[in-house]
Amino acid sequence: MKENYLKFWKSVGIVLLTTVIVGIMPRVGQAQGNTNLFAVVEFMKVEPGQEGNYLELEQKIWKPIHQERVNQGKLFGWILYQVMYTGTDDAYNYATVNVYANSANFENPYDGIDFAKVHPGKDMGEEFTKTINTRKLVKSQLISRVTYANPGGGENTAPHKYIVVNFMKSKPGGNLVQLETEMAKPTSEELIKSGTWAGWSLWSNVFPRGAGMESDFVTVDNYPDFSKLGSANYMQAFTKANPGKDWAEFANKAANARVMVRSELWKLVDAVFAGQ
Repeated sequence: MKENYLKFWKSVGIVLLTTVIVGIMPRVGQAQGNTNLFAVVEFMKVEPGQEGNYLELEQKIWKPIHQERVNQGKLFGWILYQVMYTGTDDAYNYATVNVYANSANFENPYDGIDFAKVHPGKDMGEEFTKTINTRKLVKSQLISRVTYANPGGGENTAPHKYIVVNFMKSKPGGNLVQLETEMAKPTSEELIKSGTWAGWSLWSNVFPRGAGMESDFVTVDNYPDFSKLGSANYMQAFTKANPGKDWAEFANKAANARVMVRSELWKLVDAVFAGQ
């Protein structure tokens, strides 16, 4: 049991929500005095009949541990999402996201966390066994944030109720990062001003990465509520945000820069963040 327990913490420490500049970690964002934001995203498969047990463990056992990590400055935030519109044949239906403002903190992310202090009287081995019996860890990814847009232009750590996660595969020579930064970002800022979106961000795969990956970039569209889903007039926002630039030319460049692999709707279940 002890060996399994240690393996569990090790796996949790190196895992991640998905996806941009291969080989480097961009310096962007404003969080805890550090210019980087990284995320470890873990994609979970919860089998039918285990959903209630899984959510209880995440919220009653693991959430307080993540809160302690935040309190100690080791973690910037933790989010639990349900992946909407999934079925029994889908690879995963939940995702957890651990957000870090300092790359040194995700090498040994649970170092110094006293489980007995967080959960007096509970047995860690037993809780670990319960956890692995409720879900399967399908895959993990370490990603870094490239750029973002939020209301007011600053850092906004509060997670939103719904996000659309767009998985993309970049094409050689397509300058995806430049395209997203120079044209897509201003368009996203316009959608935020109109109240259609509540935020936007572009992320890159750090590990794993390579030509064999299904996707290497992800954009995240934040929505204030369900009613805003599908209401964005992207062409209108692009025209307003990019005066003098042609929509058709942008669409052509986008097609040459990346393949849109898929889009998923994620619903917020729970979260803890620094300063909240």
